[in-house]
Amino acid sequence: MINLDKEKNEEAVLVDAVQELQKRLANQDADYPSDLVEKIIEQREHAVPKLLTILEEFLMSSPRNISTIKWREGIFVILILAKLREPKAFPYVVRLCSMPHKIVEHYVDEFIKDNAHRLLASTFNGDLKALYSIIINQYLWEYSRWAALDAYIVLYANNIISRKEIIEDFSGFFDELYDDFSLIPSQLVSNCSDIQAIELSEKIERYFAGNFISYEFSSRGRIKESFSKAPGIVLKELHNDSAYYDFIDDIEYKSKWLFRKEEESEVYDEEFKRAACALYTRQLESSKDDYDPFYVSTQVVRTGPKIGRNDVCSCGSGKKYKKCCLIN
Repeated sequence: MINLDKEKNEEAVLVDAVQELQKRLANQDADYPSDLVEKIIEQREHAVPKLLTILEEFLMSSPRNISTIKWREGIFVILILAKLREPKAFPYVVRLCSMPHKIVEHYVDEFIKDNAHRLLASTFNGDLKALYSIIINQYLWEYSRWAALDAYIVLYANNIISRKEIIEDFSGFFDELYDDFSLIPSQLVSNCSDIQAIELSEKIERYFAGNFISYEFSSRGRIKESFSKAPGIVLKELHNDSAYYDFIDDIEYKSKWLFRKEEESEVYDEEFKRAACALYTRQLESSKDDYDPFYVSTQVVRTGPKIGRNDVCSCGSGKKYKKCCLIN
């Protein structure tokens, strides 16, 4: 009887914590709710069903009917569930990645670009078919498809899926993406380099021979160099050097943009504009055209060392090069 009463009291406290979290998230000037997050994480057993209910209301309604407050609430809940490594949240993250580009772009484009692969991996419930379906669907936003492809690498790097599974699915992608004219085929080959997929050498060469691959993503030379190293060393080095291949853990860092005050947003926007202008200026200065003084070539002449696709972008955005200026 005492244990039952204790459980009811804990659930009542948790309901209050979840409700209070919703109230704070509805306040645009609210600070990061560290106290509530701690309570919710401590009482995971009671928290998860309530958080999933919020998530279902957020993602299963029409995207046209989702308010800005609901977006804020939904994304924060997804981050909590990702930190908890909750597999029941996986279908909802898949749903988020399957939303129309125009909807996602308006509210959470940068968040998707930076975090969707880790959200998919952190909540993964074993359903590789769901990831597969995102990647081969040419109607979905390119960044969402890219995230699903990178989620495979996170899962493989953390021993959640086997080499046999990732090689089998990557082999299937080469057939499915043959008529895909996005950057996804290039990313596929790049990811094959990361996992040293020597078994797929013939299919990789077919893509190079068909001129499907953007040089900035990969080249025959880079593939050869990767495949010549000791098995597993490339992915091990990438994993050690970057949190890009880890699961979601630091919610506060990942959600700081949700709690940015209006004046902070203005400062951030100004800094971003300055960085973009600086990049554009460098491009203009390194470009020239001998025949038409009124035409500025868009080709950038590289004067410094080549930026790796997993390196921090030189424009000052703080993002990886492959998620920033490489694809702009």
